Amino acid sequence: MKKTVYSFLVLFVVLIVSIVIAANSSFLIKKAADKFAPDYKISYDDIRGNIFTGVNIIGLKFDDKMLTKNITFSWNPSKILYKRIAINKIGVESLDVDVLKALIASFPSDDNSTSGSFTFSVLVDEISLSVNPFDEQGIGISKTFLEIKDLTYASDKLDIDDIKLKVDSNITNLSLKASLEDSKLSIEALSIRDVDSVSLERMFLPKENNSTTKTVDSVEAKKQEPLNHLIPTQVELKDFMVSLRPREYKSAYIDKLEVIIHDLNADVAKLISNSENALDIDHYTLLFESSVGDMDVSGNLHKETVTLDHVTLQNIDTLALQKFLPNDNNESNTTQSETVTSIDQNTSEPKEVNHLIPKYIVINTFHTDVLPAKYDPVHILNLALDIKDVKLNMVKLLVENASIDLLGATNLSNFIHHSDIKNNHLLGDVKLTPNQKLFELYKLPLRKEAIGDIVIDLNASEEQIFADLRSNAKNILISQGSDSNNSDVNTSKEFNIDIDSFVSHVVYTIKGNKLNADTKVMITTPYAKDISATNTFVMNDGLSYKGLINVKKLIGI
Repeated sequence: MKKTVYSFLVLFVVLIVSIVIAANSSFLIKKAADKFAPDYKISYDDIRGNIFTGVNIIGLKFDDKMLTKNITFSWNPSKILYKRIAINKIGVESLDVDVLKALIASFPSDDNSTSGSFTFSVLVDEISLSVNPFDEQGIGISKTFLEIKDLTYASDKLDIDDIKLKVDSNITNLSLKASLEDSKLSIEALSIRDVDSVSLERMFLPKENNSTTKTVDSVEAKKQEPLNHLIPTQVELKDFMVSLRPREYKSAYIDKLEVIIHDLNADVAKLISNSENALDIDHYTLLFESSVGDMDVSGNLHKETVTLDHVTLQNIDTLALQKFLPNDNNESNTTQSETVTSIDQNTSEPKEVNHLIPKYIVINTFHTDVLPAKYDPVHILNLALDIKDVKLNMVKLLVENASIDLLGATNLSNFIHHSDIKNNHLLGDVKLTPNQKLFELYKLPLRKEAIGDIVIDLNASEEQIFADLRSNAKNILISQGSDSNNSDVNTSKEFNIDIDSFVSHVVYTIKGNKLNADTKVMITTPYAKDISATNTFVMNDGLSYKGLINVKKLIGI
């Protein structure tokens, strides 16, 4: 009995040693490859190493076409006893994408096959992949390099300690450094530089979009599906940058477009379920330089509030911008109106609040100025707008606070406007200063010095707009006096007019589209004093006007 047991143990040890020696021999691996590989049109130049120290396949081919220059693979087979596939390294060098597609297509597909659950976990210390240049849907990819370290995969989790990806193509250069742990994707740096937007438009921008309804339906369907456990539930983006190559767009030339984001946090589950506070951005900037103007924006997004630290729009070319405005077209307007009406009629239930739209927009400072432009007979010499301390309530469509300053100069007049807005209620004034060109253009026999500044008080709400104009003037007419040869006593004196008081009250009712203007003027002439002129102008469905002139006494006639 002891001899039998002893013989069995010796046989078992010899068998184990034989398996180890066989597995440790590259010769036997080649023999196995030579037997099975030709059935799949796979060949190689050489195989080195073994399953313990690592296998190196040189010149792997499919159908006599080079699939990859070099494949390196090493693993720890002892972990199989613990239902773990422990891979030390996988390296693929100079992979040919076209040959890989042909290899995949050669395998038969069985749609009726069912796969059971994968009970093993996969541990990979290092993965490196480089790809030969290739074209895909008109995109020429010249360089692709992927490096992954410490990958763990199981049926319910996927963790990656370090991911590095670099892709250079004819439309952009992409660089990524990230990690994935406990369903949280942490992107340390992501840059998409020199995007060729012209090529992207040609490839992906549809000419007609007739699938709006289908897209909405698919989105609604996806909302009801449970979130795949392999999809990250949180995304943290530390540094992101995207830039656009200089290009022409219609009649404009874009020199620079760059977006930079720092410290973005997104809750994927909240985004899909349209929940509050799903997105948070610590800082972002937008830089735009073009032939029609420059833009500089900086801000953040916290708790569904977009804060714009500053917004600057400089050197705006209003004449060039006009070419981007849509042309008036009765057919297009009619079609759009009918479409909106049909949507409103079919919408009986209140719309769900989209939490991707911020509840508040806060603008600390806003500045814009335009280049000189000519709109005959008006020539804009200078126009600048400054707004600060703005708070917009996007839920109620309410401007809670704002302070506005507008400064402009034209060949006809200069103006200064200041107003404050509180809960959609604007209160301010406009100061107008007519220029000499205004009187010359319309041949007004008035003295510019006499008119002076004109102040208009503004008071506007959602229902009505009020404007009060008050002014006065002395010797407003340009009078040459009498001719020395003229004996008419009535023309021997200069005739002039003093406007002692000018008050005009204008009310515009927005809902009824009605305008009322009441004006009262007190005038003094050499032949009469305290002339009172009142008039009322009403514009609604029609026009109506009535007025009254009252002269108490004529002098010298």
